[in-house]
Amino acid sequence: MNLDPDKRTNFLDLLRPPSGYRLAQAVGTTYSMDFVGLTSVLLAFVDAEADNESERLNPVELLRAIIRLQNQVRVFVSRGRITEKDISRHGKLSSLFDRIVHEVTFNEGCFHPKVWVARYEPKATAEAAGLKPVLRIICASRNLTQGSRWEIFAAFEGLENGNKDKNSLAREISEFLGKVKQSAEEGDTVVSTIQAALTRVQIELPRQMSEGCHFNWQWNGASPLWKVFPQRGTQALIVSPFVRANFLSPIVNGYDRLTLVSSQAELDALSEDFYAKLKHKAEIFVVNSAVAEDDSPAMQLHAKLFICETSSDRTVLLGSANASQSAWQSRNCEAVVSYSPGLSIEQFRKSFIFSPKSVPGETENLRGWIERYDRQPVVEDEITLAEKELDRLQKLLIGMEFTASYFPQLQSLRFQCPALGGQPELATLVAQHRLRLCPLSRFERDANLVDASGLISQGTEFNAIRILDLTEFIVLEISHPATDPKQFIVKAKADFLHLRDQRDADILDEYLTPESFRNFLRAILFDGVSQGIVGQNSQSKRNDSDGIGWTLLGEITLEEIIQSCTEDSSRMAEIDHLMRVFAKTKAADSEFVQFQEFWDAFQAAHAETMEHTHG
Repeated sequence: MNLDPDKRTNFLDLLRPPSGYRLAQAVGTTYSMDFVGLTSVLLAFVDAEADNESERLNPVELLRAIIRLQNQVRVFVSRGRITEKDISRHGKLSSLFDRIVHEVTFNEGCFHPKVWVARYEPKATAEAAGLKPVLRIICASRNLTQGSRWEIFAAFEGLENGNKDKNSLAREISEFLGKVKQSAEEGDTVVSTIQAALTRVQIELPRQMSEGCHFNWQWNGASPLWKVFPQRGTQALIVSPFVRANFLSPIVNGYDRLTLVSSQAELDALSEDFYAKLKHKAEIFVVNSAVAEDDSPAMQLHAKLFICETSSDRTVLLGSANASQSAWQSRNCEAVVSYSPGLSIEQFRKSFIFSPKSVPGETENLRGWIERYDRQPVVEDEITLAEKELDRLQKLLIGMEFTASYFPQLQSLRFQCPALGGQPELATLVAQHRLRLCPLSRFERDANLVDASGLISQGTEFNAIRILDLTEFIVLEISHPATDPKQFIVKAKADFLHLRDQRDADILDEYLTPESFRNFLRAILFDGVSQGIVGQNSQSKRNDSDGIGWTLLGEITLEEIIQSCTEDSSRMAEIDHLMRVFAKTKAADSEFVQFQEFWDAFQAAHAETMEHTHG
């Protein structure tokens, strides 16, 4: 565990393929997400990133990541928790995420785990010969959103060598994924493939976990996570941005001493009676937020860490669960890793709370990001109350099923939510607040949102919707006169899933040009657009001996394509997919057709060679 802020591990770097590997499949779970955060993960999976100079996404790298990973990556998010931040940044491209993103919903509680399992296969190169597939597992406190916060995670890596895991970690994670995949589309095999790989992986645990390591999770309404929390001990450490008295009370009663690190507002909200009991046993600290360049809060506390010590042993728990009863008593879906011996409470205090300059009994120098808790009165003004009312309305709305119906002859897209009429409390709240919506593909600014009062009856209709405008994502906005409107995104149950392939091709046709195909090809052949500029005299080179008469695609020569695919034959499947996608777009110009002829001939020759080699 590393608590030095100057040596933090980049979460995205944990997802990048190891040297000599490429991503095969990945599954992620999160409470909340935004599309920029998802894009960053997809770019990491293909080992690409945004343009650092302009801080804008490279459109070719982005589309390459989406097209390549649509059938390989699945992200499960709590329904209604796709946030509005930068939702206009991608435009229609956000519609392409509908195969990747799946919502999970419960009647009560929320889907809150932050778990990633990624499987990487070795490239078909001479250097990677003999390598085994690699699995990486991450259990974290971090959601799939932008922003810089104090987070914590446990990361594991194992080889898929056919041997069963010595500990139960892989089996426990597989069982969790088995429950998660119930929210995937019927026939989807990504999660099942990851589960199968977990039966063949062997994970070597570090020394800090030598006395035991388990992946613990609870589903809404099932066996509680609290059963794995040590009930009594000499001292405990709790780091959590959210705290509740109903969780803290048994710990105050069961432990001799307590160190509590949380946030000012959460601690202030504890009752005076409970705080009087708490302060006699606990040292209480708050993390100070920094300020980002745009004056927004940064480095807020979001980590969830629990260390429980007795006179003879120690247990560390970290992951998604806050210090609340909902997180530990079966209301939410949560996931934490528990292990021993781990990090001691004293080590944590020295590394995160107290400065090395502190002298016990003399001076107390706290780290710059933390201070002792000073209780403040809770003031619930009109804005705070309005925000709570919007939160309540959002929770009710995300429990409703929205449908999306497309009428191609009329070019009309209709959204409906008939169940609203059967919810008196919700119908009253909707009547008291303005509810507006818009297809995500049409959202550029707030003015695109329209009144949603017709959702119950005839529906809310949008016209001039072409196939490329089809999206399952709906932007919802709820308003209260005392505060800013709240926007969030839900997925509708759509009747146009059979049009997805055509929709994707039409979107690409609008965004791309023949030159984009060349850039895609470079990105595949040379592992990134910037690496694809090769060949000194490629414009003058031709391969006329095979009779194809193919003019070269920009700077790429036939020899370079053959060499690249020979070095790594897994690129051929990706180029196949690329050809099928681009064949339906305006990129299919005369050079594309000539390249298709070459590609068919090359594949046939390659297949024949492989047959002779292995025959």
